[in-house]
Parts: sequence; structure tokens; C-alpha cells
Amino acid sequence: PIHGRMAPWPLWTWYYEPLSAVLTEWARVHRCSLKQLMSVSLPFPHDKSVECKEYLACTSGRRVMWCEYDGQHGQTPLGGPD
Repeated sequence: PIHGRMAPWPLWTWYYEPLSAVLTEWARVHRCSLKQLMSVSLPFPHDKSVECKEYLACTSGRRVMWCEYDGQHGQTPLGGPD
């Protein structure tokens, strides 16, 4: 639960943070520009259903990026690594 304690039964359930909130926090940790996003090319051939974005200017030297795949859960994108 978001408050850090167990949710009472029978209301117990999973709580998820939105992807955008999690990635913004990682970008802050690595001191990236929160206003600059760039599309990223993958280092292998792939179908057009994969799109990656990256926060720029991270002063920690690390990269904060994510990829989205418009496909079925557990399915490998065409041309992607196994």
C-alpha cells in the first residue's frame, strides 16, 4: 500500500505507481533534464511496434530510458534479442 503498511483484509490488493511517476523519480535520482526526452534507436533490427524514449543530460553518467512494445505480453518483438 502507498502508506507503507499492510492494507486490511478484505480490501488488500496491489497498488501500482504510474510508469511516468516512477521514471520521473529515476530521472531525478540521476539528475536528468526532466524537459528533454528523445526517441532512441535500438541496437538491433526490430519491428516498428517497439518505441524507446530516454531522458537527456543525466549528470550521474547513467541512462534513464524505457521501451514500449505494442504486442502481446510475453511475446518477443520481431527481430529482437531472445
